Amino acid sequence: MDIYPYLNPSARVRARKGRLFDEKQISEIVETNNVEEVENYLKGVPDYADVLDEYPLDKALDVERANTYDFIARLAPKEVKDPFVIMSKKADIDNIKSLLTAKEVGLNGDETRELLIPCGSLYEHLESLVDSDNVSDIVTSLDGTEYAAALEDALPQYESTNMILPLESALDKYYLGKLLHSSDVPADENRQIMYAYVGTQVDVANLKLIIRAKQDGLDYDAIAPYILEEGYQLREWKLKDLMESPDVTNVVSGLEGTKYAEALTDAMPVYNETGSVAVFEKALEKNH
Repeated sequence: MDIYPYLNPSARVRARKGRLFDEKQISEIVETNNVEEVENYLKGVPDYADVLDEYPLDKALDVERANTYDFIARLAPKEVKDPFVIMSKKADIDNIKSLLTAKEVGLNGDETRELLIPCGSLYEHLESLVDSDNVSDIVTSLDGTEYAAALEDALPQYESTNMILPLESALDKYYLGKLLHSSDVPADENRQIMYAYVGTQVDVANLKLIIRAKQDGLDYDAIAPYILEEGYQLREWKLKDLMESPDVTNVVSGLEGTKYAEALTDAMPVYNETGSVAVFEKALEKNH
C-alpha cells in the first residue's frame, strides 16, 4: 500500500492541525480594529505568544512561517517532500532581499539586522554581512552559496540602472523555478494540488514584477529575462502582452478573463489616488 509513508507523520500532523485557527478564531481576528488588537489577540495563542514577546508582529509572523515550512519539509513523505524543502529556503531568500534593500537605501548595521528573519540555513552568514558597505559587496560575499550565480548575472543590470529590482527578480526566478520543477507534472491528487499552488505563486510573482517594472518605466527587454513562463494560468503569450503594455493601467486591463482580474481591478481606484503599486501586491497576496 502507498499509505505507509504517511502513517508516521499523521499523528504529528493531527497534533499540529489541532492548533490551527478555526472559523470562529479567524472571524475574531478579521473583526479586530487595528494591528495592535491583532497582536494582543495572537499573544493569547501559545504558538505565537513566545515569538511575539521577542519580535514585532510582522517579524513574528515571518518567523512562524519559516518554522512551519521547516516543520513540513522534515515531515513530508518523499513523494511531495522536494517542494517543501525548497519552501523552507524562503527565509534565506527574504533575508538576502532585505540585505540588498538595506544597503541600497543606506541603513547601518543595526538597522539592517532588524530587518532579518532569525531563520534559515544562511542566517548566521547573512547576519555577518549587515555592516557591508554596499549592494555589490553583499553579492560578492554570497559567492559559494546556491544564489551566487543568479545574483552575479543580474549585477550588471543593477549597476546600470541603480535599481535592485533585477537582483530581487533574479532571486525570485531562481527560487520559483526550482519550486516549479520540484512539483513535477501532476500524477495524483496530492501533486495536482501542489502543482496548482506553485504555479499560482509563479503567476503572482510574474505579475508583481511586471507591475513594478511598468511603474518604473521599464520595457519588455528589461523585464523578460526575469520572467518564468511556466505559471499556472498566465501563458507565454499573455505574459508577452503584459510586458509590452505601456503602463500599469494597461497591465491590469490586460488581465481580463483571468482569475487575477477582479482583485486588481478593485484595487485600481486606490492606485489612481496614491500612485503606489503596493496596493496591487497586497491584492495579489490576499487572493492567491
